[in-house]
Amino acid sequence: AYSMHFLFSIIGASFQLFAFSTYILSIFRGKTKPHLYTWLLWGTLGTIVTVVQVTNEGGWSILVSWLMALCSLSIATLSLKYGETLLTKKDKYLLAAAVITIIMWQLSKNDLLAIILVCIIDAIAFYFTFKKSYSRPYDEKLSSYVLWTFQLISFALAVKNPNLTTLLYPVFLTIMEGVFVFYLLWRRRIIKK
Repeated sequence: AYSMHFLFSIIGASFQLFAFSTYILSIFRGKTKPHLYTWLLWGTLGTIVTVVQVTNEGGWSILVSWLMALCSLSIATLSLKYGETLLTKKDKYLLAAAVITIIMWQLSKNDLLAIILVCIIDAIAFYFTFKKSYSRPYDEKLSSYVLWTFQLISFALAVKNPNLTTLLYPVFLTIMEGVFVFYLLWRRRIIKK
């Protein structure tokens, strides 16, 4: 018999793959313009979270975090050709802050601090997409973000050893994704297509 953690990791992985495939199709159809730096940072963060999940016995949730990293890095690669790569001076400062935060984590060797820093970096990474979506809310695939919200709930439920270190990131991301879904709905209500 499989555990509930395994079941939730399979559900989370399924949501991830479905959301990823709809997002990729939307990119190729020219409807979605992913922001390179958002997805590059998310891919890096997903890799860090996977390492932390492994060292903290995250169990089957590792499958979900690994898929998140792989899918995000794939979208970052596609962003080079199909996405938004423009950075303002302010954006460059935020990107530099994210890189400095990654270095701070590497120097600290503290997994909880790493996850807190990852949450900060993730918020910085999401800033690029929030900013772009303010004026162009149709450049993001809304249904993918809805699916990713459910994927993240499954990710949190898949954690084998639930504690602050293993749950903070999936809970934080669930909140961020949910806020972004409502943000897109709000901006689309204001800017009709």
